[in-house]
Amino acid sequence: MKFGLSLKKQLFILIVIQILFGIIIQSYYSINLSKLLSRRLVESADNNIDKIISVLENKQETLQYIGETLVINSFHQDFLNEEDLLKRVSLKNHIENSFNEICERNSDIYDIKLLSPDADILIERNGNTNLIIRDVLVDYPYEELTSAITTRFYHDEDIRLYGKKTAFFFYFSPIYSTAVYTGKPLGYILVVVSMISINNYVEQSGLPEDSSIFIVDNNNRIGSSIDPERIYGIYNQTRSNNPDNYFSRKEIDILDWMLYTSTSYSEIETDIRPVIKNGLIFFLIAMFLMIMFSIVLFNSIVAPIKKLVEGMRAIGKKKNDKVESSSNNEIEQISREINSMLNKIEESNSEMIRKNKTLLLSRVEKKKAQIQALQSQINPHFLYNTLESIRMMSLTEDRKDVARAIKVLAGLFRYSTKTGITEVSLEEELNHVKNYTELLKIRYEENVVIDYSVDERLLKIRTMKFILQPIVENAFQHGLNKKKGLISIELKKSDDRVLFSVSDSGSGINRERLNELKEALENDSIDESSSIGMFNVNNRIKLQYGTEFGLAIESEPGAGTVVTVALPGEV
Repeated sequence: MKFGLSLKKQLFILIVIQILFGIIIQSYYSINLSKLLSRRLVESADNNIDKIISVLENKQETLQYIGETLVINSFHQDFLNEEDLLKRVSLKNHIENSFNEICERNSDIYDIKLLSPDADILIERNGNTNLIIRDVLVDYPYEELTSAITTRFYHDEDIRLYGKKTAFFFYFSPIYSTAVYTGKPLGYILVVVSMISINNYVEQSGLPEDSSIFIVDNNNRIGSSIDPERIYGIYNQTRSNNPDNYFSRKEIDILDWMLYTSTSYSEIETDIRPVIKNGLIFFLIAMFLMIMFSIVLFNSIVAPIKKLVEGMRAIGKKKNDKVESSSNNEIEQISREINSMLNKIEESNSEMIRKNKTLLLSRVEKKKAQIQALQSQINPHFLYNTLESIRMMSLTEDRKDVARAIKVLAGLFRYSTKTGITEVSLEEELNHVKNYTELLKIRYEENVVIDYSVDERLLKIRTMKFILQPIVENAFQHGLNKKKGLISIELKKSDDRVLFSVSDSGSGINRERLNELKEALENDSIDESSSIGMFNVNNRIKLQYGTEFGLAIESEPGAGTVVTVALPGEV
């Protein structure tokens, strides 16, 4: 995979990814920490509830034991059976002292009363609970009661223990004779139990400040609460009324009471917030240190690389021949290897340049020699043929046109014998062709018809010497086979090329022979069985102007042959 980003942008992306990853981790940490602490708080609340229930169970057992002990106490039976007033007074004093001692030893017991069979108070420790007793006897008809602990809470607005609103409940049991069982109670024991110690325990339960705890009887009357003013109110708070609180509820089976707790989620968040805050501070410090470390580490890598790149750019612009690096790590090793490689490349280049220069000079000299040799091959051959033609004319007939032929031949001699001139204009080259064709007409008595079609705008273009006349000669020698016929000469421009075409009205070339000629022209070779001049012209043009120029030949049997010379348009 290829990255088009710069190293700085890649560093920026890396830092952003680190921050996002850190935020995800921190969020995950905070959410799970919140859940964990919430669960711990709930578990703590449940543990506190279990402890309160355990305390209530212990108090219930203690109250049961005290009540049963009072019921079977012989002093109580003796007092209820005694008719002598003096003995009853003595027994009453003893019973009152016993009641005081029990209440002092058990802070939960606020009052103990001994009742007659008609539920009249005979002996009591505190007389201010009489209004409460009246309510108890209304709720629990004493004639039907066996030993039991009441499941309802009672209170009197005038009774406030330690200045706090207090709820009470009772242990009520009949006293039967242990000597003679008659089936009717001798009287009743009634123990008044205060919830004040339970309430103090609830206040110290360790729940958050904004939390609530309630012990509620089977009529939804509150017997204990963190808020004393709510005692003996009606508990009507539910989860639907306050969805922002966590609610817990457990039943106290032995007393038919319910214990409710309500903890505000805001309090949970208050406890969690410092932990999350500290975690966030730690996260930010760790993130800052990680980013700084990334930047320092990144710069320690990038700085040498940048210097290496600058050195290589300087080499590319030929401003320096060495890569410098101040690093002592792998970058320095790369720099040394690059410098060593550059030295070897420089040595190799010097040697290659020297060899190429020698080879190039050799090729140039060889090319010049080839061009001169090819050009020299044409001149003697052409002059020999021309002189032979004139000689034959002078032998056969005594004609005045010999003078004209000699004049034309003189022009050919002058053009051919110009030394030191290798390039001429197309106009000069075309005049040379016209002198040649004039000689053909003189020799063959107008049996050869020459047709010219020339774009005069091209005549000033310069080109190589002796490249057109050999093509015309080839058309006459091989195309017409030195017989009567038509030779058409055309000079025109096509795109960026100058095209010189020579066509004849001869018998043409068969397909096999045409392919041989085309292959010879393509391979820059010479076909010994055909005109040497045409192949020399092709080779000279390619050597001078390139392989995209040269000769092309097309022919159809019975329709003649066309040879086209392609030259550069601007030479």
